Order: sequence, then C-alpha cells, then structure tokens
Amino acid sequence: MSRILTIATVALIALPAGAAAQAGAQAGASASVGVKAGAQGRGAEKSERGASAEAVLAATVRAGLPDAPVRREIARSRAREDSETATAAAASRVHARLLAAREALNDGGRRSASRREIETGAEVLARGAARADLTRISRSAPPQRSLQASLSALVEMQARGMESGRAAMDISARLAAGASDRAIGSLAAGVGGGAARAGGLLGAGAGVTGSVRGTLGGGLIP
Repeated sequence: MSRILTIATVALIALPAGAAAQAGAQAGASASVGVKAGAQGRGAEKSERGASAEAVLAATVRAGLPDAPVRREIARSRAREDSETATAAAASRVHARLLAAREALNDGGRRSASRREIETGAEVLARGAARADLTRISRSAPPQRSLQASLSALVEMQARGMESGRAAMDISARLAAGASDRAIGSLAAGVGGGAARAGGLLGAGAGVTGSVRGTLGGGLIP
C-alpha cells in the first residue's frame, strides 16, 4: 500500500513538471517562430524598399538613358543613410532630368543626343537651367554638330555664377555664327573675370579719390 501511494505521489509531482517543460518548449518554439518571422518581415521590407530605387535604375536602363548618374545618386543617398524612400525619390529626380535633357536636346527628332550630351544636359538642368535653354542651344547648331563643348561651357558658366538663360543665349549666338568649340569654351573664362576687373577699377578709383581728398585736405586745412 505504501508503495502504491509513493508511485501515485511521484506521478502527481512529475505531471506538472512535464507539463511545464512542454509549455516552456512550446513558448520557446513560438518565440523562435516570432523572431524568424520578424526577421523575414524586415528582410522583405528592406528588399521591397531597396527594389524601389533599383526599379528607377532599371527604368533608366530600359529607356536607353545614361545610368551612371542614377547609380551615383543612389550611392550618395545611401552613404548619407537616407531612408530607402528618400533614395528612390532622389534617383527618380535624376532619371527625370536625364529624360528631360534628352527630349530637349533631340528637339523633336531633329538630332540624336549622345549619352554624354544627355548626362551633361541633365547637370545643366540640375544647376537651374530650363529645358528651353537646352533646346535653344540645340537649334542653334547644325544637327550633325556635337553639343558637348557647348554644354560643358554652359555648366562652367553656371558654376562661375552666370544666369543660365543668359549663358545659353551667349552660347547659342556663337553657335549660330559658326564659332568653333574652342571659342565657345573660352566664353566661360570671361565669366567672373569682368566683374573682378570692374571691382579692381572701382577700388582703384576709390583710392585715387581718397588720395585727392587727402591732398586737398592737407592744403586747405592746417
């Protein structure tokens, strides 16, 4: 009888322990599944967000546009640790400028802009020029003439502080007159130089005026 009671007591004690162990195992499995699902969810979200920027890049390639500017923008954005949404938006803006530059330079099929011309044209737009500025330059040159030197000159003139529309008009006038690429490239050298020379002349004039005043003052006032 004592033996039977002992076995029954052990069974009663062991039952909750086993149940607890089973419950613990189930909880551990649930937690493991939850962690795995969370990791998969984050991975899927990251993949989905990353694909948005990559989708812009893929669209750029499919459109036959230069993809290097989009790649650089994506790399810069991610180096700044921007969100993937911001990265995709930045890439989209570059894509849009490339597309606009090609359309403006091609001028309704009058010419076929090169990839380098498109890329430089997009940089011109990024610096504040209008599509009409690119079209003006395109229409001022024969269809077979490369516009690369003209677009590079425009970028340089913008960088030196010249207003985009005025710079485009100056370049267009030279193109219409048949100026060489070298002559057009020299336009940028004059930007800023004239202002500096004017400033120097004004400074010199002020110096002369001060000198005259000092001389007069010295003669009239003891």
